[in-house]
Amino acid sequence: MKDNINLPPFYVGQRVVALNNSSNGARVKDNVYVVKGLKRCGCGRWLIDIGDVGELAITQCKCGRHDFVFAVNEWHYADAFAPIESTFSAITLSEVIEIETPLICSN
Repeated sequence: MKDNINLPPFYVGQRVVALNNSSNGARVKDNVYVVKGLKRCGCGRWLIDIGDVGELAITQCKCGRHDFVFAVNEWHYADAFAPIESTFSAITLSEVIEIETPLICSN
């Protein structure tokens, strides 16, 4: 099955862990960050915003063909992070109906 490369690797609000340090110290290996934004280079590489804003600068994508203007510490290549698994408790449809029916009926 072919991967859908149009889907971002993370979602806004997701917690991720850095896999390595950035050269300017803005990303620290094993630190946990929250994804604040996503964007995609023309070459297809995903970048994520971890919100550590610094001075504005022009930075070139690793592909060598695309420039970005953004805060130095803000955007990082998505492949420098891994997701932190979140667990959610399951709820059945009948439980939702049981909880929501009195609320709907009272309004």
